[in-house]
Amino acid sequence: MLVADDGRITKVNAEALRVLGHHAQDVLEGEYLTLWTSDIGRQIAAACKAVMRTGAPTTLELSELREGTKDAWLEMRISNLKNHGLAIFFRDVTAQKC
Repeated sequence: MLVADDGRITKVNAEALRVLGHHAQDVLEGEYLTLWTSDIGRQIAAACKAVMRTGAPTTLELSELREGTKDAWLEMRISNLKNHGLAIFFRDVTAQKC
C-alpha cells in the first residue's frame, strides 16, 4: 500500500486488500489511519508517524489487524518514500508463529 504525504492511500494491491478486509474503492484516496481502530490503530499510527518523522523504516507484528479478529499473525513493514509518503507492506507470518 502506498500512502501520500497527506495520508491518502494512493495505491493498494490485492494482498493488502485481503489482509485489511476491504475493497479497493473503499480505501483508495481515503485516509490510511481510518482503516484501524482502538489500540491497534494507535500502535500503527505511532509507527507510521515515527517513520515519516525520522525516515527510518520499522516493522510491527500484529495478531489482530482488524478489530476482533485474531486468526492470523501479520508482519507490517513501514518504509519512508524519501519524504513523499509511506510504503506499507503486509506479510502473513502465522506459520512462523505456530
